[in-house]
Amino acid sequence: MKNQSPHFQALFISFYDDFTDFNNECAFLCDAFSSLVNRHEFLNEQSIQGLERHADFLKNKMNVFKKRLAEMKIAGLINNGIVEQKEN
Repeated sequence: MKNQSPHFQALFISFYDDFTDFNNECAFLCDAFSSLVNRHEFLNEQSIQGLERHADFLKNKMNVFKKRLAEMKIAGLINNGIVEQKEN
């Protein structure tokens, strides 16, 4: 994000914050699916497997995106001198 306009930087940070909120809602939905699967015997085995598979996939993918966005946000803040890079 180095040399990007302040407007772009603000949009990116806003997007990151909105995405994080969305990620939390997806995690809640996946937990609800898991609860449904564990509590209702009327679901057939294929439905249970499908809900579990897609809930796990969604949670894992959202966490990957969240991590990548966090890395981009930190890199942008470092490149723009807003925060200092930590020495290892």
